[in-house]
Amino acid sequence: MLTSAPQLSAQVSRDSVAVNALNAQAGAASLYSLDFTLSDTLYPDAEFEVAFPTGFDVSKVTIAGSKAINGGFDVKVARQKVLVQRKGRGAIKLPGEKVDVKFSTVTNPANPDSNHKINVTIKKSRQTTRTKELHGSILITAEKVQ
Repeated sequence: MLTSAPQLSAQVSRDSVAVNALNAQAGAASLYSLDFTLSDTLYPDAEFEVAFPTGFDVSKVTIAGSKAINGGFDVKVARQKVLVQRKGRGAIKLPGEKVDVKFSTVTNPANPDSNHKINVTIKKSRQTTRTKELHGSILITAEKVQ
């Protein structure tokens, strides 16, 4: 089970996602967490595509988990995208429910910078082409935030 201490998160609106890094320091390897409220039903075979900007190294992401979504996940990486797919087991999640997706390990860019935009595309099931776009950001710092 993946756990994290949220740091440097943003407020979550209907079309946004709070992006949290356990360690948001430049060059650090970190567990990342996405927190958001569902605006549509999320089925046991839903897919999440998390697009990171250039500078982040997502090549070592191999594990994903959630406190709110059960049934397990498969993880793949394609260039700057982390693909997290529910395994087809677990409960259906309903609109209005608060959920999270955690994955590790992402290496932050080497230089501290302003907010980096993170885009999340949710496909509510493999049986549909309908998707939902969420947008968030993360601030990479020069020093570790306590």
